[in-house]
Amino acid sequence: MKNTLRLLSTLLLFASAALAQTQTVPADIVARLRRQAQMTYVNTQIPHHEEYAAAVLSNGSVVYMMASDGGEQFDLPLGIMLLLHTHPDGVRREPSEEDKATAKRISAPNCVVTVTEVWCAMPNGKIVLGVLLENKPTAQTAGVEVQVHDYAGLEPSTLQKFVQGTQEILRGTGISINVVLCERTTGGSCESPDKRETLVLRVQPGRAKKMSNTFYSPLGQSFADHSGGKYASVFLESIEDQASKANVPWLTVLDYAAVHEIGHLLLGDQAHTPRGIMKAHWNLNDYADMSQGWFHFSVEQIRQLRSRYSSNTQVEVTSSEARH
Repeated sequence: MKNTLRLLSTLLLFASAALAQTQTVPADIVARLRRQAQMTYVNTQIPHHEEYAAAVLSNGSVVYMMASDGGEQFDLPLGIMLLLHTHPDGVRREPSEEDKATAKRISAPNCVVTVTEVWCAMPNGKIVLGVLLENKPTAQTAGVEVQVHDYAGLEPSTLQKFVQGTQEILRGTGISINVVLCERTTGGSCESPDKRETLVLRVQPGRAKKMSNTFYSPLGQSFADHSGGKYASVFLESIEDQASKANVPWLTVLDYAAVHEIGHLLLGDQAHTPRGIMKAHWNLNDYADMSQGWFHFSVEQIRQLRSRYSSNTQVEVTSSEARH
C-alpha cells in the first residue's frame, strides 16, 4: 500500500475520464484484486462468494476491502477518485445497476474487474472499457541524499527501524529511496561520492532550542529558506514526551518528525499545510493517523517532489553514528 502513491500522476486522468470512451485503471491494483478473487490468467476463475475492492483516494493512497455475498456492503471511505471491485462467482461481469448508482453517489468511476477485462460504470451512467495503466518511471532528475547522524545513541536495531520507517514514508511520495546504514567503523563510506545534493538530519538527545534564523517546532528544527535547506534536527526527548501523551509509539513519531523536517529541506520554510505531514502543529487525531499509516504529504506537495526528484531517482537515507 505504501508504494501506491505513485498513482498520483494518474489522478487527473481519473477525474476527467467521464468525457472519454475508456477509463484508465492501475495495472498493479487490478492484478492484486484478481489474485484475491483467485482469478487466473487463462480465462478461468475459482468459485468464490466474496467481493474484493480497492478505493484509490484523493491523497493517492489505496484502501483494500472485502465483503461476503451475504448482503454485506462495503464501508466506503471518503475522497474516492476511483473504485475497483470484483463480483462473486456466477454474477454478471458487467457493472450492475447498483454499481452505476454507486458511481453516481461517489462521483467517481466504479469498475468491475474480471478475469480478462475491466468494465467501468461512470458517474454519468455510461459503461466504458477499463484500460490498464502500468506504473512507469518518469524522466530522471536531480537526486538527493539525506544523511542521518545519530547523536542520541540509538540502539542499532532501533536505528535500523527508524531509517526503514523514514524510507517507507518518503517512498510514498513516488521518490525511490535507497537506505544505507553507516557506522563509525566504515570510515568515510557514508560520504557522498557524486554531485547529488546532500541533506543532513541529526537525531539529538534533548529538546529544541529556538533560534531566530531557523524554522522551529517542539519536535525538530530545520535551517531552510523559501527554496529549501540543508541541515535539520529532531529532538528525541521532545518526541518521546509527545508520543507518550498521544499514546503512540515514539519511533513512529520520530519517523514522521524526521520526514517533516526533510520536507522543509526539500520544499522550503513555507511548506506548512492545514493537515498531514507538513501541518505546523499536530494534534491527537494527527498522531492517531500516524499510527494507522494515514498521514501523508498533500497532493500538491507530492507533485512538487515528483517533479524535482522523479520516481526513478534514488534518495539515499544514510544513518551515520555520531562521534562524541
